[in-house]
Amino acid sequence: MLQRKFKSFRGPADILKAIVQSLHRVKPSVPVLLSALKASTSSSDIENGRRVHADAVKYGKDSDIFVASSLVNMYAKCGNVAEAREIFDAMESRNAVSWTSLILGYADNGEYETGLELFRRMQHESSQQADAQTFVAALKACTGSAAKKKPLEVGGRRVKLGTLEQGMAIHSQASRSGCEDVFVSSILVDMYANCGSMLDARLIFDRMPSHDVVVWNALLLGYAENGEPQVTLELFTRLRGGDRGCGPNARTFVAAFQACGSIADQSGDKMVALEEGMGLHSQAARFQHCVTDIFVNNTLVDLYARCGSLLDSRRVFDRMRCHNVVSWNALMLGHADNGEEELALDLFERLREQSLAPDSRSFVAALRACSGLAEKESSRQVDTNSIIKAEALERGTRVHGEARDAGLDTDIYVTNALLDVYAKCGSLGDARRVFDAMQQRDAVSWTVLMLAYAENGDGHLALELHEQMQRQGCVRDARSFVAALKACASIAEKEQGQGVGNRLVKVKSLELGMALHSQAAGVSSCNSDV
Repeated sequence: MLQRKFKSFRGPADILKAIVQSLHRVKPSVPVLLSALKASTSSSDIENGRRVHADAVKYGKDSDIFVASSLVNMYAKCGNVAEAREIFDAMESRNAVSWTSLILGYADNGEYETGLELFRRMQHESSQQADAQTFVAALKACTGSAAKKKPLEVGGRRVKLGTLEQGMAIHSQASRSGCEDVFVSSILVDMYANCGSMLDARLIFDRMPSHDVVVWNALLLGYAENGEPQVTLELFTRLRGGDRGCGPNARTFVAAFQACGSIADQSGDKMVALEEGMGLHSQAARFQHCVTDIFVNNTLVDLYARCGSLLDSRRVFDRMRCHNVVSWNALMLGHADNGEEELALDLFERLREQSLAPDSRSFVAALRACSGLAEKESSRQVDTNSIIKAEALERGTRVHGEARDAGLDTDIYVTNALLDVYAKCGSLGDARRVFDAMQQRDAVSWTVLMLAYAENGDGHLALELHEQMQRQGCVRDARSFVAALKACASIAEKEQGQGVGNRLVKVKSLELGMALHSQAAGVSSCNSDV
């Protein structure tokens, strides 16, 4: 009788209310419990889901494999993976639904490695065969994991190698199982793009018989984020031309705007990027869902700032109905990177007055502004050994304290920005203290400190850092070699020349420089670096 009434209900909430009321009056059957759990899942109502769970326990139905699997799914979809895992671990037997629900729960809640480990366990311990939905869940976990990893340079490409290998193994299993359907193919495009393998992403995309806007967006964002903005814009034009009736949405325009920003950064021709971005902005304005979308507007604030048009950037910001911390960060970075450091720091103070909490990128923006002020400030000798930029140093130290209070002073991007501020202010002691306290370092960390020593006449210490960087296995890039070569030049300025034939040569510095030249020649990114 209850099922006949469902047709008159307007949504999951109405269905759920009726079922929960009926549970108090009669002993529920498995189908009724499953309907209640499905409705709780659809409406993300974990409290009613718990009541249904309690009734299932009360009447001894919680051990039913279908009820237990639905409970795992309900808790996972409602964001409580811990409770989902408790039920999963207590199950005497499991089906593909229970495995898939928990893997997807971990993927959706940011516990990507746990999701992948559970998928591997399913492969080895369970007699259940993974189906297309299981592969989608595992690939989603792989995609999320890739987004958190740092890329390595492989054959001139920046690739998340470990995650890519995991994703390729899952892809191979899906193909052998005959599960490479449209949903698996869509997530494969996204996974390969996030891992930096655009060739594989494009091969999957081109094999698909049809495309929806989700898979288009995965491909466009992949090209935009992997340094191929022109391809992004070419694909955007193709999509706008009407690929089988599929049109752009807000996320499509986000990818296109990101591509324009990358063109401004890569080519240095900001006017071309600005004109392209303005044309795209005009197109996006015809779609009401784009006009109010916060992600579209945040990307526009960032795009105009990267193109040097702070007036347009501020205009978009001021027209937004609401702002999040990303909006403020984009505007702050725009002012900091375009020589308007005081405005950037004023915005940082305004952000701190809002109900929004600054994140690591907010502090990076404020510290970049302090670095910019240091470049403009005249040095002042404070003692026989110290020449500093006192005002910029004071402001940078204050921001450092605020980052420490917020628990963000160990974030690698914040610490790298701190290194840069202290180095530009001439406070090498503070820079070295930050460096030594870092929990992890990347090429930027080493390079900033090397440059600071090289530019302050301590070339030998800079080269010692360069050797330590090698020993610790940090991959050197073009900027690292620039810093090391500047250190050689610094040493050469102090070295006495020796007569070699008819020339006066600084032999030791020359030998150091030639050795670095030889090493740089073996790094592909350095060969074409101006």
